[in-house]
Parts: sequence; structure tokens; C-alpha cells
Amino acid sequence: MTTPPNQFRTTDLSGRIVGNYSIVRRLGQGGMGVVYQALKIDGGVTIPVAIKYPTLELDKDSEDRFRREMEVMSCLSSPHLLNIREVGLHNIDGAPRPYYAMDFVKNVTLKTLLGDLQRSGARLPLSASVYILYEVLTVLQYLHHAAMSHGEVLEIIHRDVTPDNILLRHPTVSVVLADFGVSSAINERSREPSLVGKPSYTSPEGIETGEQTTAMDIWSIAAVAWEMLHGKKFLGDKLALVELPRKSGGLVMRRGPRVRG
Repeated sequence: MTTPPNQFRTTDLSGRIVGNYSIVRRLGQGGMGVVYQALKIDGGVTIPVAIKYPTLELDKDSEDRFRREMEVMSCLSSPHLLNIREVGLHNIDGAPRPYYAMDFVKNVTLKTLLGDLQRSGARLPLSASVYILYEVLTVLQYLHHAAMSHGEVLEIIHRDVTPDNILLRHPTVSVVLADFGVSSAINERSREPSLVGKPSYTSPEGIETGEQTTAMDIWSIAAVAWEMLHGKKFLGDKLALVELPRKSGGLVMRRGPRVRG
């Protein structure tokens, strides 16, 4: 018996045993996948992991994207990423589902931290803002210059650099960039341009044309930096920034030079 279309979208696996993983609880959802906290059962030893499954009944293109995400993530290794431990297929309710297991670390998102500070009338200290900015720029430089083991250049654009995808680990307070559900590599950018990510953190050219370059991530982290320093989002109505040049005496907004790392 196969899974009815889209049933997996709403199925909560918390409390279930899937393969050699004991699913503890649902952590969240982003891009194409849902992430659970789980325990890997390995010879009597339990290892805490985060495990990601696709959210939707997969068509061929979606399945290819999810598998590509697994392949790309498996090639990456950085203290600022959730590194992949295992990839494979699990049989869930009679249907094979691809998955990958990542490091699980206790963390708080930058979004949560900024929200807590805003409610208390406080600001993130300048030194903390600079530290987080430096750490995210470090991992973006790594992604933008990444290559596969056989030498294929990936030049990965994250495309969703936002406070809710920036994790602050406990207890070391190291910074991790998460959620590659809408990321793209250079050999995947021959398709028609499309708008992805959150408009408040998307570059003007990304909104206007959907064009994908590494500059998109630089704009996004600059918007995050503004939010850390000012305690509010940079340009709440982002779309107004795209429309403004068209209403200001012929001023044209042009894409700047390609940004590397």
C-alpha cells in the first residue's frame, strides 16, 4: 500500500522508530523538508542527530532537487554548517523516502534572540553583531568557492540568509548557517530565474528579475547586519525599493559586479 498523495506533508513522525532512528520531536520546516530531532541506535549506543525528510509527495523534479541537496551537503564540511552524517532511504507508511541525518546541536536562532531583545527594549551588543557577521561571511565565502571532491565547482548560493536560519550553538556560542532547502549550485542555474527566499532579505535584482548570483547572499547578510545593529528590519517594504527607480526620473537600478566570497 502506497502513501496517498501529500499525506506525508502532514504526517508527524514524532515518537516513531524509522530504520535505526528513534524520532524524538519535530524541530521545524523549511524549503522542501521537515527536520526532526532523533536518536540513532547504533549497537546499543544512541547518537543525537537531526534528520530531514521531504515535506511533499515528490515528483521527479522535486526528488532530483532533494537528492541534489543531499549530494551537495554531503560534500560540505565546516564548523559553521550542520555536517551530514548519513544519507539514504527510509520506508515510511509503505513509501520510500529519501533522508539525510545531520549533527544535532542545542541552539537558538538569531531571530529568537533579536525578538527577545526587542521585547525587553535592549539591543544586541556591537561586539556580538560583528562576531556573528564575521562568522556568517566566513561560511558564505566557503560556500561561494565550494567544489566537489572530483573538482566540480559548486559556487553555492544559499538564497535564504535570514535570522531564522542563523543558529547560535550552546554552550560555545558558535554560529551555524542552516537550511539549504532553496540553495542552488552553479550548474543548476541554467533554469528560468525564480524568486526564492524571503522578500525582506532578497536583493533588488533578485526580486525584480529572479537572477541568481552570489551577490544575493551578500545583500541578505547586509540586511541581517542592519537588523542586528538597529533592532528592526531593513526596509520593511522591500518591494518599494525595486519600484522606486522606475518612478524617479528614469533612474535605473543595475546589478553591480559579481561578488566572490
